[in-house]
Amino acid sequence: MQTTQKSISPTKVEFTITADQALLDRVKDHVLADLAKDVNMAGFRKGHAPKALIEKNVDQSMLQSQFIDHALNELYGQALIEQKLRPVAQPEVSISKFVPFTTLEFKAIVEVVGKITLPDYKKIKVAKKVEKTTDTDVTAVLDDLRRREAGKKEVKRAAKDGDEVVIDFSGVDAKTKETIEGATGTDYPLTIGSNTFIPGFEPELIGLKPGEEKTFDITFPADYGAKELQNKKVTFSVKIKTVREQELLLRQTRFVTGYEPGSSVRMPTNPDLRPTVIASGWACRESITPGGRRQLLSILLPGDVIWCGGDECPIDLLETVAITRLKVVNLASALRAMDPDPATFASLLRGLKLLQREEEHELVEHAVRLGLRADQRIAGLILHLFDRCRRIGFVTGRSFVMPLRQACFGNLAGLSKIHVNRVLRQLKAEGTIRWSRGIVEILDRRSLASIAEGSRQGETWHERRYNDVPECAAAGA
Repeated sequence: MQTTQKSISPTKVEFTITADQALLDRVKDHVLADLAKDVNMAGFRKGHAPKALIEKNVDQSMLQSQFIDHALNELYGQALIEQKLRPVAQPEVSISKFVPFTTLEFKAIVEVVGKITLPDYKKIKVAKKVEKTTDTDVTAVLDDLRRREAGKKEVKRAAKDGDEVVIDFSGVDAKTKETIEGATGTDYPLTIGSNTFIPGFEPELIGLKPGEEKTFDITFPADYGAKELQNKKVTFSVKIKTVREQELLLRQTRFVTGYEPGSSVRMPTNPDLRPTVIASGWACRESITPGGRRQLLSILLPGDVIWCGGDECPIDLLETVAITRLKVVNLASALRAMDPDPATFASLLRGLKLLQREEEHELVEHAVRLGLRADQRIAGLILHLFDRCRRIGFVTGRSFVMPLRQACFGNLAGLSKIHVNRVLRQLKAEGTIRWSRGIVEILDRRSLASIAEGSRQGETWHERRYNDVPECAAAGA
């Protein structure tokens, strides 16, 4: 292949490329082999006829067209590599000479990344601009963050400044009574005092209760974005549908960290700052198997300790991952804010260490559970999670929320999704549990405990259901 290059501009070049015979022969063989797949010839299996016969029996215009396409692509790519150019657009290609399968010459004009000369940046001097931050600035930012993360509670009282209201509104020309395009909304959420609406609109909503309506006039400002509404007087009719009170977070929420589902909980590098507990949500302990698979080892619920601080224990080496939206409290920072003397809360920290020791014992029991039959593991795990949720008030009657999907539940039980589905179908068919839309209801705890205990090996589930097996609250836990 011969290539000549001419620069049209600093960012545009022209190639003249002439192919050699060896490349043309290789391209022709490749095209014939590709076309042979669709050629049927008597005496030969499809795709196995000699290339000379294939060439005689295919459409010559199609053969030459594909030959040119393949050759141009290969030659153009090689030229870019040889000339060390980076194109930024498709080339303009024109064929100069073409004798089928023996001669090919073409020109290509293409936009490329021009030569970049780095200036002596060490001589560039920029004056440092010092921004002064006052306590007022910090407070304003914190208050803004509090408003962004604020919870909302529906109330029946009259709306006041700072409340979020859901409104239906419509606007008409105050003179002609014609509807104003774009001045109508349904179920529109608006925070009173946010100054995001037309000036003067939000204060009119103060004092209105859910279900009440109000009509008032607003004059659009002279610098309003839509020229047709500048200085226009508009009559608005508004109906309050919902009033929500904002529950602002305390400024001390810097001790609280939120995590989205699937994200890892970060462990403080300073051991003295590690005492951390779960405030809300579900998390799990994970480890990575030698094969690279994630293995769930235990479930963490609100009130559970993630790290205790001090000397590292084996459980600190496991990764903690959020299952649902998670909030964790750094107790070390919170306690120091109340009293800088660490001795004040020494007994509390000792209690946290005892709780972590309990989790270590549960991990051992979980390892024992993994050696049981599939039905024993699943029944025991359901009872274990039910009892843990009951201790923290997460159980309603015989039901509790189960945010774990069946595949994740199977991972925790050391079973495949197929095994989990098979056992759960059997438990549902027997009337032992009901699992639907993330809610698990234990219908027959005695049978479930009997399955978890596996106290009578060899018996079928039907036989165990009708035998008098004492209920064991901690069965399988």
